[in-house]
Amino acid sequence: MLRNQYIMAFTTGGLFLRESILAAELYQSIKEWDSVKKEIIEKNLFQARTASALKRNTREVLKRLITLSDSEIEFLLDAARPDQQALLWITVCRRYSFIAEFATEVIREKYLSLNYDLEYEDFDWFLNKKADWYPKLEELTLTTRKKLRQVLFRILRDANILSSENRISPILFSSRFVELIQKRNPQELTYFPIFERDLRGIR
Repeated sequence: MLRNQYIMAFTTGGLFLRESILAAELYQSIKEWDSVKKEIIEKNLFQARTASALKRNTREVLKRLITLSDSEIEFLLDAARPDQQALLWITVCRRYSFIAEFATEVIREKYLSLNYDLEYEDFDWFLNKKADWYPKLEELTLTTRKKLRQVLFRILRDANILSSENRISPILFSSRFVELIQKRNPQELTYFPIFERDLRGIR
């Protein structure tokens, strides 16, 4: 069954690693996302330059983090940097199914076929392909399309999935991370450029 539409609101920021850790730490003590949001905005804990940017970034970070279970939040705060980046990439994919499908249908497929170059044209092609099934995507302006592409590539670089030269990088994460994701949804491991044999070697 086709979904009615994709959420295409990833028009700001990147992976938000620092901000996500800060918000997760607050949640650990408060255990209530609305209170976390209020605290961040009242004290400008994200150190945003404008009130509008602060609200926008806070909203984006929290919409991603609420996809995590309490045990995943605990893992995020306790994990090494590569695992933190990997888990935050998972939150992006949970929040945006368009990005999740791009990760599996484009990035992972290119990696498995030993084609490590990710081009802007790959994003454009994928968006146009999805627009055949979801006409709402055709209503995106050229400016919005470019912004979405720019932000997605920034997120990929922040997550160390993409190099500064737009080369797909082999992902590194721990057996603890693999176990955590497999407990909830093993399919989410396909959001990463990794061979099945390498994944088996981590377990």
